Amino acid sequence: MEASDGILSVETTGGARLRVTVPENGLASGQRVQVYLRPEAIALSKSAPAADPNANDGQGIVESVLFNGANSMVILRDATSGATLSVTLPQTGAFAGLSKGDTVFTRWTADQARSYPLAEA
Repeated sequence: MEASDGILSVETTGGARLRVTVPENGLASGQRVQVYLRPEAIALSKSAPAADPNANDGQGIVESVLFNGANSMVILRDATSGATLSVTLPQTGAFAGLSKGDTVFTRWTADQARSYPLAEA
């Protein structure tokens, strides 16, 4: 875990590197954190986006698609970390044919995520 200019770089247990906002109360170097990201903050695309050093980019495999009007979601398995992500589907119709097993790309910025110290049990 490294912090610079209010942005924290963390490595997940699955090996993915994420850039998130430093919590207001700060963290100690090496401290474990939990990262929270709202499903509507994750952008989806069918092809890999252009590189952006300020963004968190990923690739995922669709596990399920939940159609519920404006609340439609896709559940992904992140290709790097193996984590499950819930992503709100955009209402553009661009992902109307999305189905289980499809590959999609994700992107979100550090200011869209929050990190908190992990409460050890």
